[in-house]
Amino acid sequence: MTTAFPDLGPPPASGVPKLALRAYLCQIYPDIPAESTTPGQQWRHDDKAHGHGTAPPAVPVFDVRSPAEFARGHIPGAISLPLFEDVERAQVGTCYKHSGRFAAIQLGLSLVGPKLASLVQSVQSASGAVPGDTVLVYCWRGGMRSSSVCWLLTLCGFRAATLDGGYRAFRRWVQKLLAGDDAAGDEEEEEGVGRGGSSSRRGVGERAANAIAASTSLPQSVTSP
Repeated sequence: MTTAFPDLGPPPASGVPKLALRAYLCQIYPDIPAESTTPGQQWRHDDKAHGHGTAPPAVPVFDVRSPAEFARGHIPGAISLPLFEDVERAQVGTCYKHSGRFAAIQLGLSLVGPKLASLVQSVQSASGAVPGDTVLVYCWRGGMRSSSVCWLLTLCGFRAATLDGGYRAFRRWVQKLLAGDDAAGDEEEEEGVGRGGSSSRRGVGERAANAIAASTSLPQSVTSP
């Protein structure tokens, strides 16, 4: 007897939703202009409303990188939701280096599998979001980590999207806006597991509020008001 399987329809035309940097930040900070303003016109940041980046984002945003990566810098207001702990990330990186991509993916799946339910529960408890709500996620490059969590949340009924280019795209934008304020280290590598970073250098996340306050258009650098 042949088992009849339901028609699941065609696969999605594209993978998980990816938002460009401007669209992503507009979800988080509603007073960022959706489009570039008239040249020379300045967008002024409301310090009282945003508290220099300390106010909660309009839409929950989750950083799915490891705790050490999050500690080195993150988008202001982001909630840490690590897909891998620091040691696990190192294990996957080592496996990729010595055994290849497929073996690393298999190891990653074995590490993440038991966490899937708790990841969804953490999204709900940390943000109050429920299925049907919009949530944003990002990782370092906008690759497998954020795409995997985005897929999981979408499966559970959330309206999830990732940041195209990941935290690296945000970091580069901030550094361009603050080019005169220690823009060194633009090419920090993802593979730097356990890398500490300079204690004398302010993190990108700490500088981002000033960058957002100075922004008239994304991602171009502008003159601050």
